[in-house]
Amino acid sequence: MKKYFQIIGFITLMCFSFIYTEKTVTIVKESDLLMTEIKQEKDKYYVKPINSIINDQYIIPGLNGKEVDVDKSYEIIKKVGKYSPNLLVYKDIKPELSILNNYDKYIISGNQNKKEVTLIFKGKKIDNIINILETNNITSSFLIDNNQNIQNLINTKHIIIDNNKNIKQKTKYCYTEQDNNDLLKKCSKQKKYTIKPSIITNKNPFIEIKNNLKNGSIISLEINQKLEKELPIIIKYINSKGYIITNLEEFIKE
Repeated sequence: MKKYFQIIGFITLMCFSFIYTEKTVTIVKESDLLMTEIKQEKDKYYVKPINSIINDQYIIPGLNGKEVDVDKSYEIIKKVGKYSPNLLVYKDIKPELSILNNYDKYIISGNQNKKEVTLIFKGKKIDNIINILETNNITSSFLIDNNQNIQNLINTKHIIIDNNKNIKQKTKYCYTEQDNNDLLKKCSKQKKYTIKPSIITNKNPFIEIKNNLKNGSIISLEINQKLEKELPIIIKYINSKGYIITNLEEFIKE
């Protein structure tokens, strides 16, 4: 019995020793001049998150904010031994209103604070389009209606969009050019985002894009000979206006 109490006493002493040591380390860290400087400077680098804009059945993605991760920043700066804002580590702040889990709404635009647009291609003959995109180092999205085209896209960074037909490949996105509540409900149950383009090109894709281009544009393009001819000019024009062309995955990312 005596030995039992000795063991209990030893364990208790070890626990108190650990707690004391941990508190001592915390006190030393908090009183360190480097930690003080990080805390004094951190508010300068705070970026407030931007909520998604929700209007009835429509949604525009928000943007994450950021703030200094004080403890991780301290660990790095302490090793260097001198404060520098370039060594600060940040963590994301999620917006209160987000597209996350908001599958029951049409995404009608990207965030308009980001100078980005996205291209969605519709049609069967995708090879020439892919070649043009890859030549310009651009990834986009394709509305696919056959499994062969999916095989051609699987090893690329391009995004496959569900055309709601018998396509074997699982996708994250649905597509519609008009409000379609049955489709929206179906896609929402499958946890897919429903994309509704803001620019739908027809006979003159370059002119139609030039006249309507803005931050967050979702541009739908019918694949045909006219588009194949104009696509390099369209890409050049979009880039000349300072826009970045991204695929849907990056485009709606908050």
